[in-house]
Amino acid sequence: DKDKGSFQELLTVLKSAGITRGLGFKKSDVLRKGTLALLTAQYCKLGDHLLYLIFKSERYAVRACIANNFMSTDSSEWDKVSGEELIEMISKIQQKKNSEDYKEPKNLNNLINNK
Repeated sequence: DKDKGSFQELLTVLKSAGITRGLGFKKSDVLRKGTLALLTAQYCKLGDHLLYLIFKSERYAVRACIANNFMSTDSSEWDKVSGEELIEMISKIQQKKNSEDYKEPKNLNNLINNK
C-alpha cells in the first residue's frame, strides 16, 4: 500500500527528529489537541512551562501551547482537532519558525530531504 509506506516514512522522519518521542501513531488515529500540542511543544521547543518540562504530557503540552498563544484558553487535551484548527496551528508554527528566536530541531531538514 503506497499510502501506508508514505505514512510510515514520514512518521520515521518525525521520530528521528525527536518530535514524536514517546508517542505511538496509527494512520487511522483521530488527531486530538493533546497530541497536536505535544508535537508542537516538542517541535517548537516550548520549554517555558514548568509542568510541561517536568512531565512532558499532553495535558501540560496543551498548557504550554496556551501560554505561547498556539491554542485558545478553553482547549483540552481530549478535544478533537478540526481541519481549520490544524491549518491555524500550522500557520502559527510557521510564524514561530520564521521568528528570530527559533532554532530548528537538529537535522530535521536533512532527515526530510533524505528520506
